[in-house]
Amino acid sequence: MAKRNIKLKDYKTGFSNFQKKNGINFWRFFFPGINEENKEECFFCLEFESLNSSISDKNVLFSLTQKKISSEDIQSAILGNISTLTEQNNSKSSYCSVRLLKLGKKSKQLCQFISIKEVDFDLKNMELRIGNKLFTEKSLSGFLSITNEDDLKNKEIQYQQGYSTWNLEYKIKESELKGYHNDSFRWFPLGIKTDFVGRVNFDGEDYIVDTRIALGHIDRFFGNSYPNELIHIYCSNLVSMISGRKLENSAFCIQGVFENRVTLIGNLEDIDISIFANKSKRTYNCVYDCMEVPGIENHSEKMLHWSFSLNYKQNIVDIDIFCKLSELYNRIIEKPEGNRNVLNLLEGGTGFGEIKLYRKNKKAIEQIEHAKLTKVICEFGMSDKYN
Repeated sequence: MAKRNIKLKDYKTGFSNFQKKNGINFWRFFFPGINEENKEECFFCLEFESLNSSISDKNVLFSLTQKKISSEDIQSAILGNISTLTEQNNSKSSYCSVRLLKLGKKSKQLCQFISIKEVDFDLKNMELRIGNKLFTEKSLSGFLSITNEDDLKNKEIQYQQGYSTWNLEYKIKESELKGYHNDSFRWFPLGIKTDFVGRVNFDGEDYIVDTRIALGHIDRFFGNSYPNELIHIYCSNLVSMISGRKLENSAFCIQGVFENRVTLIGNLEDIDISIFANKSKRTYNCVYDCMEVPGIENHSEKMLHWSFSLNYKQNIVDIDIFCKLSELYNRIIEKPEGNRNVLNLLEGGTGFGEIKLYRKNKKAIEQIEHAKLTKVICEFGMSDKYN
């Protein structure tokens, strides 16, 4: 994949709209960590989210904690008293949040909610600060402490009790600003290959962040809606099963579902394998799935299996990824449209599998690469109603 320069106008896209429009704006930073004491490896995901911030700029609103519409409410509405039903049905949450997720065998999420008034935006330097938390073009630092049980009341679906500090520097090695966009939303991997260096303390355990473990990546999503089905895959740990060598300059990211297809962005060494979902259906078609399967070694242990077969011009890319259900974290992401619409999301950082690249040559198909994948970040979400 050819390197592309980051232009300020592209980098800024969505940044200045936090206070002006309803919808969602997500910044996500994925980076690896290794426990200093027991050498356990994991991935962290640091997120900044703005959800319908113009509805309530001074206060945090949680629509999911409001009373669920009951049969008595519906009966009352039938009899003519529709005000309560309408108010509940049209409710939307409004807040900003900072989340830190630890993805691995013991996944956990910490989160702080704030109003848009508490976020200090520096548009000139492309930075934002929330109290002691700082997001810049080169560094990430902050502290989260969720200790008061009152803070957790009626919000237990969002986060857990605990604390963490982080102090990181990062450098984007390769970026892709095109990604995917339609009239409702835009997604792009701002840092498809990103070096992270620093330290994280998570619930009293120290982690070293170093690219010798794995590369990290950064992506952005903003718009007035989410796709009904969400798939996200990232891997930078590839070992060729043909040559046996580690593919140091390889990484790829999959995102969707867009127009019943997915977008694949990345490269296998010097071969660009980027395929965009909005390509003509004459030149690009794909088959994908995510389903529960028995464990490979222990059939009683359940796994999720992501499979992709992408056919574009002269290239065919086949990808299979597995992750144990016990190592996937289940969380709820609110959708901007409200009405108790959510994404029920499973995500992990311990996926593994294979990628195969074929080149069509007249009537023959030649295998170009076959690589083993480890330390795969994988997500699967479906739209649902929160009950």
